[in-house]
Amino acid sequence: MWTSFIESMTVAVLILYIPGIALLHTGGIKNTYGVLLAPLASIFMLGFIGEVFAYTNTVITPAGLWLMATLAGLVIGAIFNSAFKIDIDFPEIPKLASILYVLAGVVGLIVVYTSAVSSPEEFCQSVDMAHHINTVQSFLDASTFSSMKQSMYMGPLDVSINPWHGGGFYPSAYHICCALVASMAGVSNALAINAFNALLCSVAFPLTMLGFNGYVFEGKKFQICAGALFVVAIPAFPWDYLVYGPLYPNLMGFSIMMLEAVVFMKLCEVDLPTKERWYIFGLFILGGIALSLTHPSTIFFLAIFLMPFCVDRIVRYAFNKEKKSKRIILKAIAVGSLLIVWALFFIGLYHTGMVQKMASFDWGVILNHKNAFYSILTSSYMGIFYCAPSAFVFAAFVLVGFIYSFVDRRYLWIAVAYLMFCFAIYVNSTSDGAFKHFIGSFWYTDPLRFASMAAIVGVILATLGFGCVTSWIFRSVKSTTAANWIVGILVGAVGCFSFLPLNVPGWYGSLFPLGSAHENIERSMKQSLYTPEKKEFIAHIKSIVEKDALIINVPGDGSKFIYGADGMRMLYRSHGGYDSISNEKRDSRLIRQGLDEYTTDKDVAHALEAMNAQYVVLLNPDEQYGNLEDENVLLQRNKFRGILDIDESTPGFELIYSQGKYKLYKITGIGA
Repeated sequence: MWTSFIESMTVAVLILYIPGIALLHTGGIKNTYGVLLAPLASIFMLGFIGEVFAYTNTVITPAGLWLMATLAGLVIGAIFNSAFKIDIDFPEIPKLASILYVLAGVVGLIVVYTSAVSSPEEFCQSVDMAHHINTVQSFLDASTFSSMKQSMYMGPLDVSINPWHGGGFYPSAYHICCALVASMAGVSNALAINAFNALLCSVAFPLTMLGFNGYVFEGKKFQICAGALFVVAIPAFPWDYLVYGPLYPNLMGFSIMMLEAVVFMKLCEVDLPTKERWYIFGLFILGGIALSLTHPSTIFFLAIFLMPFCVDRIVRYAFNKEKKSKRIILKAIAVGSLLIVWALFFIGLYHTGMVQKMASFDWGVILNHKNAFYSILTSSYMGIFYCAPSAFVFAAFVLVGFIYSFVDRRYLWIAVAYLMFCFAIYVNSTSDGAFKHFIGSFWYTDPLRFASMAAIVGVILATLGFGCVTSWIFRSVKSTTAANWIVGILVGAVGCFSFLPLNVPGWYGSLFPLGSAHENIERSMKQSLYTPEKKEFIAHIKSIVEKDALIINVPGDGSKFIYGADGMRMLYRSHGGYDSISNEKRDSRLIRQGLDEYTTDKDVAHALEAMNAQYVVLLNPDEQYGNLEDENVLLQRNKFRGILDIDESTPGFELIYSQGKYKLYKITGIGA
């Protein structure tokens, strides 16, 4: 099974990197950045071609989509290079650094994830997982790969049974890539999702940060290499994203978004030739579209992160040919205008319907002011929320890097960006009200998303701080041999604190953050709704029911995962949306509230006939709906009372297989 996992990760590498390499390397970026920036181009190519085929109502196989994206990249890149003869000059990346960053990612993966799960097919069963795994299966059934028409009911047989009115736009680059992995590697959707997540955490994100560090710290080879010590050392990102939510589209977007920052910084270089600038501008637009197909929140993140950079560029390079007095005034006007436009942009977006819907989420007050400050200072970023561990060693180097940025002001804008994200964490964890919802509106006021932002920028500051400390050692210690020994011991010590899978309890978590992250994943995977016993039951009835038979279910008993995990057509595939304020169809509402009475209720009978459902499955719903003294349970039970009230004595239903409290009924009247 683990062999299939490694093979699937290899396929995932091909999917995420090869189309982009084909486009960029043949099109003008010859050095390592032709590989590092490839995910942006790959996602764009896969997304664009997928949309074209969907728009023309033409099906395409996953392998065909990947092959077309790769060939299109080769052809477009070759034509562009032949016409314009462009060779973009990006900084050289030390070859050792590439190895170290990927090695750090792989070690982190083993420490945190693979050693915490019993099987590569074991998947997180948190709230959003049903959407992810079912959407992957839906893409495979439909052979259509479009973010514009996404739903969990895209298959030819499923469009008419969708409980809601149609699909719509949802950033689906993540689900499309997972579908390609599942099909091309020939593995289950659960394994494909886990393998693609492993790629993002252990390869894509480390290489993304290598690309950023290599650009910002150009020429500082040791410092760039040393960044591998910190790149995956904080649970807040990427490891918590494996089980929290799970926020897999955000994981994908956040894993590669700093590549877009590199492209933007390159675009802003003063001495960049015009032809190259237009090329980089095109790549910037392409990358922006790619990120929006992962998750739009990545765009908002970059808009905040790059604002201090834009101010820095104006202060350093704008109007330098003018006289000093005039130059200062013009720079001030330019900076003020930029900040006003930036503020108006966010205020305008805040009042749109999409952002207002996100801003309505309320996490309440999580920390008091003292603990929030402590959590930021120790790089846990969330304090006691979601068992976030303090990372004292990481935090120490972040602090050194932060202080050093005021000495070498080339990096001051990074420190300012870090402060902005820490401020957002502080506000969203300690307060409630309108200001909090404005600050956090673009990220659902979600503490983990803010924590990930700070953690990502913290990696850069920690790398800067470590370089500062080691440079001081080499300057201060007269003996080169002694200095090398001291630095070597320091590297070893930091590596131990960053990667050892220990969990020494301390205030707000662990002295070894990845040890705590390991236990977090191990604990989360044990919280199983779709248990091995239920899987065994489903595996048995799979041989009983017809291949494409539609089965009515109660999603809260774990059956919401069956379509994506086992390929059986379940009617209800989502954890929520079954209420009067959603766009649920009347037929769906009639079935879930009155199925047990379809033999006497003509409206329910007509709805059932339209669905053409043949079976009902119940997986011990008393686990979730048995406590009738709980008002919330009663509310949820009422939503599916027409299914939950079915038993062996209900007219129109025949019990054809049972295993303990797990039941399979055949509908013996309409739809049979």
